[in-house]
Parts: sequence; C-alpha cells; structure tokens
Amino acid sequence: MPAGGLRGERPGQPVHRVGVEGVREQRREMHRLKVGEPGQRARSQQPVREHGAVLSGWAKGWQQGSGGRVGEGVEAQAGPRLQRRGGEGLEPGAAEEPTALRHLGKERIPVRRQLVEAAVDAHPALVVHSRTEDTGDAARPPSMLLAIRMGTAAALKSLALSLTKVSGVQLCLRWLLRRRLLVLCYHGVLAKSQQGRLYRNTVGADEFDQQMADLVRYFKPVTATEVLQSITGEGELPERAVLVTFDDGYRNNLEVAAPILERHGVPALFSVTTDYIGTDAILWPTEVELRVLHWPRATLPLPDGSVVDLPTVEGRVPLSERVRRACKALPNGERREYMATLRGENLPSAVTQDGELLAFLDWDEVRELDRRGFAIASHTVTHPILSRVEAGELDAELAGSKARIEQELGQECPFFVYPNGGAEDVTAQVVEAVRRAGYQVAFTLREQVNSKTPPPFEFDRVGIAGQAPVSVFHSRVSHLYSLLKGPRRA
Repeated sequence: MPAGGLRGERPGQPVHRVGVEGVREQRREMHRLKVGEPGQRARSQQPVREHGAVLSGWAKGWQQGSGGRVGEGVEAQAGPRLQRRGGEGLEPGAAEEPTALRHLGKERIPVRRQLVEAAVDAHPALVVHSRTEDTGDAARPPSMLLAIRMGTAAALKSLALSLTKVSGVQLCLRWLLRRRLLVLCYHGVLAKSQQGRLYRNTVGADEFDQQMADLVRYFKPVTATEVLQSITGEGELPERAVLVTFDDGYRNNLEVAAPILERHGVPALFSVTTDYIGTDAILWPTEVELRVLHWPRATLPLPDGSVVDLPTVEGRVPLSERVRRACKALPNGERREYMATLRGENLPSAVTQDGELLAFLDWDEVRELDRRGFAIASHTVTHPILSRVEAGELDAELAGSKARIEQELGQECPFFVYPNGGAEDVTAQVVEAVRRAGYQVAFTLREQVNSKTPPPFEFDRVGIAGQAPVSVFHSRVSHLYSLLKGPRRA
C-alpha cells in the first residue's frame, strides 16, 4: 500500500476520507470546485473510499449531486442532513426518496459536528463532506452533509440502532431538540408482548412500563391541555416536553396501559373512533388483513377489480398488506364497496376471539378514562382516510364524532387525531375542515420533528411499534429515526 495512502489509491487522484481531517480536505476540494455553480463537473470520478473500502456507486452519485454535477439538486440549508440525489434513477434496492436530515437547529455548530462525526464512526456506509454556504450577504459556517444509502427499511433501522450505541448521539439530539414537543403514538398495550403481523402496533406491559420509566427519566411528560394552553398563550411548555397519545380506542388502553401510566405519573390523550365504541366490530384496516389471511376461496378479488390466485399461507401476509394499503388509497365510497365484497364470506369465529387485541372500549370505560384524568380526543366516526372522502362526508365525520364525545362526557372536545395521519392523508382541505369543525388542536402521524411553534392542526407524532428492541424505542424518542426516515406517507 502506498505510504500515507489508502488501499487502491491512485497517485494524483483525490481520496475522500472521513473524520475531522476528511471534512477539512473535502471543504478545500469543494471550495476549488465552486460548489453551487450549476453545470460544473466534479474533478474526482473515483469511487468514494472509506477505511480503505470502495463504497458503491450510489455514494459517488449522491456526493457529486445530480448526474455528477456539483451543486444541483441540493438545498442550501445549514446543519447535518442527508443529501438527496437530483437524478431520477436510484441504484437497485435504494429507497425511492431519501430525504433531508432537517430541523437539527443552528445552535452550536461544534455540537452538530460532533453528532455527524459520531455517526460516521458508528456506521461504515457514511460519507461526510462539508461546504461553506453563501447567503449573498455573509458566508454561513460550513454545513456538514451526510450522504447515505437507504437501501431498505432494515438498513435504516440498522443505522439508527448503530447510532443509539454511540455515546453522546442521543444526548446531542435531545439537547438540540429540547424545545421541540415530542408526541408519541401508541395503539395497544397487551399484558404480554405478542409476535406476528397483527400485533405490530402493540407493545407488552413490561415493555411499556420500561418505556414510560425512560420517558420520565429523559423527558417531561405534559398533558394535552398544556399543549393547548401553549397555543392559546395561557402557558408555556417546558423543555423536553413529551405527550403520550393512543389511537382508535381499544379496551387494553384502560385495562393495561392506564395503570402503568398512572404509576409513572405520565398523562395521556386517548382518541376514540366513535362508531366502534361499545361494539364488537373490528377496525376496518385490521378487518381487511384478517379477511385476506383467512379468505376461504381459491381466488381473491382485489380492490382494483382484478382477481388473484391465493398464495400459500406464508404468501398471504404480504398480500394482506398490499390489499390494506390499496384500500387506504381508494375513494372512501369505493373502499366501502370493496369491504362489502369481502364481508360476503364469513370469518372463522376463532379469528375474532383475541379480545385483548381487538376489543373496543364502551362509553362507560371512556368516561372512566376521563374520570381518572386522561384526555379524550376525536378520531372520527368510522376511521376513513380523510383525504379520500367527499366534502360533505368529511364534515359529518368530524362534527359527528366531536358531538358524540361531548354528549357522552358532558364537556368540550378540543382535540382531534387524524386517522392514519400520513403526509398524503392530511391535506390543506382536511386541515381546514378540522378547524371549521371547532377543534383547537390536531395531531398527524408523519413521524417528523415538530417545529418550535407547530401549526395548531399539524402537530406531528412519532409512532411506537412493538416487536422491537429498546434501542429502537430510543432511536424514535430521540428523533434519530425520524430525521433519517423522512415523512411517513402510508
């Protein structure tokens, strides 16, 4: 190996290194290339190298911008982030739309640099470079850019897990984001953790107990009313504020989750889908999955009108996910028609017997949650995807659920939680309808970092899924996972 060089280094060719010295070298090189001048070709066509290993072509393409042109397709935004490649074609297996690492704030450039360098040390597939950005009147400090391949969800999870093991990474994020409200989204808490796709949105009691202990240790739990008061000017949220929320209105929220919350002194907001309360119905997205998994015929009608031969038992799991997602994308009237088709066949009785997973609260139990000091929110009447419903039906879903909750509890319901809550579900028209219905605060599930002053009807939440190690929980509550992942869409 050449003295002082990396394996495979060719004389006269620049080599991209990581770490502090690598950052400095990249800064000098980027200055020479006059970053931000569209159309100028990068000098180095060498594969990016890290610790002597050649990283695949994705890294070079991302680092050099659009089609190898420096400065194209890159936003001028200070702070650590993922650099998005401007070209359309991604390498095989790459994520469709890797997004910028945003909202780390402008406080303390050295702290941000420490975070990025820790990230590089934690994961072998990181390339770091920097540039000085010119706003036109004064040069900003160098921004640290991360170029990373997100080939699969597993790769993203791997990176997040790696970074949680690096001393100081979570501490840095919690400090940088200490003035941003963290809102967590749960669905179900079971007496014991269960495996299987249908249980992916549930956590076990022991797991939940540990998570609440960690929240109290690292954050300051607040009530939904305190969040509302921070909007109206009647109060201010403390630093490191966190709000715990639950979706849909399952009985296990009262029987399993509530005692754990009370033991740790953690307030919570429980949203209820009013037409399901007090019934033995199954929430329709779960019902779709169950019906596909247990469809009795050899062929299955699909939402688009086609018919598919049913695969093996193992193959039905991904098929059920496909059908569920397709139903969420349908106009609500078409979705109801398709559900009627599926309901033409009976579900085996044994399938619906997991009451701990599927059973909803009744109104006496909703009142019990309220009596014990928990807040109640509307989650619509029937849980439609609100961007898929007609205007009249949209207003009815919002007003009807609010009125029913106020009738049953004898008090105002100012809180609303969007069903599904992804980026494509919460449109400007939907937000305006929520405001018009008389709500004062609403929560999405885009899994993004809240700004310091979020719009009242667009507080973002982070979903907490089950069947995951504690390190995944910490990567989510520190916002590391959200910053890497980008907005949730489905």
